[in-house]
Amino acid sequence: MDRYLHDISIAIESILANKLKSILTALGIIFGVAAVISMLAIGNGAREEILNQIKMVGVNNIVITSLFDEDEQSQIEGSDKLLQKYSPGLTYEDAKAIKSIIPTVHKVSPEISENTYVIQKGRRKSARLMGVTPFYFDLFSFQLSDGNYFNDYQNIHGKKVCVITNGIKKKLFKNADPIGKKIKCG
Repeated sequence: MDRYLHDISIAIESILANKLKSILTALGIIFGVAAVISMLAIGNGAREEILNQIKMVGVNNIVITSLFDEDEQSQIEGSDKLLQKYSPGLTYEDAKAIKSIIPTVHKVSPEISENTYVIQKGRRKSARLMGVTPFYFDLFSFQLSDGNYFNDYQNIHGKKVCVITNGIKKKLFKNADPIGKKIKCG
């Protein structure tokens, strides 16, 4: 026991004899530990953000996009170029074929989008118009604040149903309830 007390007294004498060195050493340890803790916290935060982004897209989702090669696009002249510009790319029938041919595919939601305007009672705002099927909302885990998603019956029979974002709701309807109201797209 005396040995430990002797060692402690030597350590205290050394610290008191070299105050600046002791303070700088303590600060180095404190900043080092703080840096390690900060880096771990930043890493965990980034990991959580990435996992949330993946969860939004869907862990088991595959997104297939139709793109035209820019080199091919530049070689096409006149009306052929115009036809390719407005080519449907992947069609609804392609999506149904993917689902029927590949047994592990459970849900398919083709999507077409266009930048356009939405108009309601004279208010015109730019928006991204997306044509989707009801499975889209399941695949991408969207949460509605009000109303309902459209269903298969409405989709098959071409009913005029629109799901809008909160941003469009605020721009077009201010504080009014948009459910049941009409908007014009285009």
